[in-house]
Amino acid sequence: MNPCPYPLSFEHPDELPPRLAVIREEQPVCPLDLAGGARAWMATRHEDVRGVLADSRFLPRFPGFEVDSAEIAELAAMTDLMFLKEGAEHARLRKLVSKAFSPAFIEGMRRPVRQRVDELIDDLLAAGPPADFVGVFAVPLSIDVVSGMLGVRLEDREAYRGWAEASIASTDHSDFSSEEVTTAVLGMLVEGSNLLASKRESLGDDLLSKLIEVHDEQGALTDKELLGLFVTLLTAGSVSTVAALARGVILLQEPRERWDAMRADLAGLPLLVEELLRLEATGRDPMRVAKQDLTLRGAEIRAGQVVVLSLMAANRDPAVFAEPEAYRPDRTPNPQLVFGHGPHHCLGAALARLEIEEALRGLGARLPGLRLAVPPDQLDWLIGSLMPMPRKLPVAW
Repeated sequence: MNPCPYPLSFEHPDELPPRLAVIREEQPVCPLDLAGGARAWMATRHEDVRGVLADSRFLPRFPGFEVDSAEIAELAAMTDLMFLKEGAEHARLRKLVSKAFSPAFIEGMRRPVRQRVDELIDDLLAAGPPADFVGVFAVPLSIDVVSGMLGVRLEDREAYRGWAEASIASTDHSDFSSEEVTTAVLGMLVEGSNLLASKRESLGDDLLSKLIEVHDEQGALTDKELLGLFVTLLTAGSVSTVAALARGVILLQEPRERWDAMRADLAGLPLLVEELLRLEATGRDPMRVAKQDLTLRGAEIRAGQVVVLSLMAANRDPAVFAEPEAYRPDRTPNPQLVFGHGPHHCLGAALARLEIEEALRGLGARLPGLRLAVPPDQLDWLIGSLMPMPRKLPVAW
């Protein structure tokens, strides 16, 4: 087999790169050379990606593998990250956190999210036109929802967002140096520890306070696990929603009729959001490490080798999605894999869907003429993060 080039998702292509489509059909699990020369594999079919995500023969691996820093390794040792655990340990932590993401809790977030959306539209109107959709709307919405849920003080939220953005970047193809990534991780861990300490003195109704109670009263969480949960929820819950919102608005403006159709059918928003996620919310692909020698669709994978799961290819697999490159806002079923599958399926998936849905509902109602203020090819993209996004997205109305 010839090694296949790794098609970096953060290049934000308008469609699946032709060579990746060919790979998916002719060599669905292809060899891949990672930075440093290590041999890995890339799975490109929906069936295989979904299967590996739920396969206990694979271990999760953090996708920021390009960062080669002893300091990062030392800092990471300060926490126990839930998404890197498996089996009973992972199930224990997930059960503790999942109570905070019950259907009742998520639906209860709808009113405050809708209120914050309305306030941020006021800010857009005051700032423009043109106004930066990312800086004025998407970032504050995402930060306020997840930070408020965690109990982060209002005045600290912008700093936390900056740390989250840098900490999930890689130094390969990235706007961040390894020193900046190290500084971001250290800042987040130190301030996270300080926040946990202060909350112990005055518990509230936020998620962190509830987890501290579990830690202190039941002994069910270690200090490192508690800090790891804070970091995981903050990073996963802020940057990803910003990127999905920004990229979704771009897609809905190309062509303009998509935006008008969305406004005319608000009842169809849940299906439309799933299609936006399928096409636009694929950032750095998840990775798994084989725990043993195994065969995957004819590929002989050795224990310790990495398998990269191409969400871009899987979410455009013609065996699962009719007209996979087409935007179909009423697509059903839509088994997109943006939030993963199996034991590590994203706990915040329902909250992310709600934020995007309420944002589009409010924008469509109050800014019916919303449009991009610059051509899409003039946007400056922040690359190298798990969820790529434009640095700024100028909009008018």
